Amino acid sequence: LVMEVEDDGIGRKQAGELKSKSATAQRSMGMRLTRERLELARRTLGLDIRSQVIDLYGTDGRPSGTKVILELGP
Repeated sequence: LVMEVEDDGIGRKQAGELKSKSATAQRSMGMRLTRERLELARRTLGLDIRSQVIDLYGTDGRPSGTKVILELGP
């Protein structure tokens, strides 16, 4: 099973730059928590789970979003 999710936001790099400039910058835990959950599923369910996070760029070279691919196998 392959699942793909695309986000047409500003991209991870630019989002990180904006966060670092914020006076109230907090460290995002979303990606870390997701990795931990996937690892837990691998161990407890015995699934082969692979993930990729891909930064997307427009024809002008500017960030145009992010794509996440999850592959689940037996």
